[in-house]
Amino acid sequence: MAVTGVTEHVGNYVDGLYYGTHDSSGYLVGSTTTAPVAGSQDGSMLARLQGVQSFPFGLLPAERPSQPGDGGVIARFLNRSTELPDATLTLGAANFDFDALAESSAVVTVGGGRFIGRQGYNPTYSDLILLCVAAAKSIESGNTGGMWEARLVYSANAQSRGRNSFDTGSLPSYEVDVIGNYASAYPWGTAFVSGTDGDDQFVVVDFTWPYRPILERWTGDGSETTFNLGQNIAEDSSDNIAVYGNGTALTWVTGVPSAGEFGVTESTTDTIVCGTAPASAAKVVALYGWS
Repeated sequence: MAVTGVTEHVGNYVDGLYYGTHDSSGYLVGSTTTAPVAGSQDGSMLARLQGVQSFPFGLLPAERPSQPGDGGVIARFLNRSTELPDATLTLGAANFDFDALAESSAVVTVGGGRFIGRQGYNPTYSDLILLCVAAAKSIESGNTGGMWEARLVYSANAQSRGRNSFDTGSLPSYEVDVIGNYASAYPWGTAFVSGTDGDDQFVVVDFTWPYRPILERWTGDGSETTFNLGQNIAEDSSDNIAVYGNGTALTWVTGVPSAGEFGVTESTTDTIVCGTAPASAAKVVALYGWS
């Protein structure tokens, strides 16, 4: 089921927040700091944070300086914000694995316990990709299908603030400070172009998708043509999956794909089948909807 020409949509509660890392070129790595092994059929996709309560990652207003003159104001300007957007992510559950990934720390097992250091002396903050997904529906006339809205933060740093209290008789929450940064490429490697995208750098993008979206990454080895999807695809169609090899979009087809094309085989484990094996060390990234 494809949703096209969406001009108005109504969002519901947050469905989930997904996270991963990216490399220096902006390509998705996955839910670790290590890209999938070349030629491995299994990729690395965004991981899900549990118990998301709120993610108020709001855009910042433009600067509004006024130019005085001749006894009054003669002009007022809108300039881009000199600050970057940030948020305090509130969770209903602690996730030490995410905290360790975000701060390049380590979770240590001692006996039956899991230990993580806080407020390190010299932490290194990982470059994160964050995808917040919410259920939505279109209010267009004649369009009765369901849809999803999403906010994709291209490049961010995060630091855990830990549990917010140890009060008696009240439920705690776990807070994470998130700061967005400008990026000049999509997580699948395609660069921003002013004539196409309106600008050449963004911190965040909002989009709609026919199904709950996810990003996944593989690495080519010059011979492997089949790659396993981490989630079963909701619909095998060009409306629901986009695949890129080193930033170049492949064309979705039914049947047997040729060079520059890909298809999807639905089975117990759904797979992407490329017409030509991605080159050695090629960064293969898919954006698709799952159910």
